[in-house]
Amino acid sequence: MGNTRSTTPTTKELGNAVDRIIRAADLVLAELDPTVLPISHVPALLTKFADLERRAAAGRLLLTAAAAASKKWERDGHKSAADWFAAQQGTSVGRAREALAASEQLAGLDATTDALRRGDISADQAGVVADAAALNPNAEQELLDLAARESLKALKDEAARRKAEIEDLEARRKRIHRNRKA
Repeated sequence: MGNTRSTTPTTKELGNAVDRIIRAADLVLAELDPTVLPISHVPALLTKFADLERRAAAGRLLLTAAAAASKKWERDGHKSAADWFAAQQGTSVGRAREALAASEQLAGLDATTDALRRGDISADQAGVVADAAALNPNAEQELLDLAARESLKALKDEAARRKAEIEDLEARRKRIHRNRKA
């Protein structure tokens, strides 16, 4: 935020910085008219908006678990944090539940959190990596590497495979334990 001091910014400072970004986006959007832009400039501008959206989604994902823990959803009369997030963000409760789970799973996944903060991965990619790495921590870096070069579908497929490795090992361990008792 242009600040070189070594202390953590206050909530007010962070809020003010986000407010400035919102005001700047409002100004840009008020002037945005795709019909008058040179068509050759549109793809680069679209890429910038996608980058902005990725950063905003990262901030939302980083804050979701803490917002749920604040119990504001309860004070606002919602039956769950996911219901509150869905109402606030204009999304489905299922999608809000996924975001909450992903946010909670980021705890302890420093490489994924860092990649999300840098904008190297999207919130969707972070959710897929976090879901698999929560079960199979050894897969985290490989999944992050895959996210950098493959589609979201390919990442989801590999994450499912890496989760299945652990689930298969757990089923095998339980079977061996059962057989020892017999």
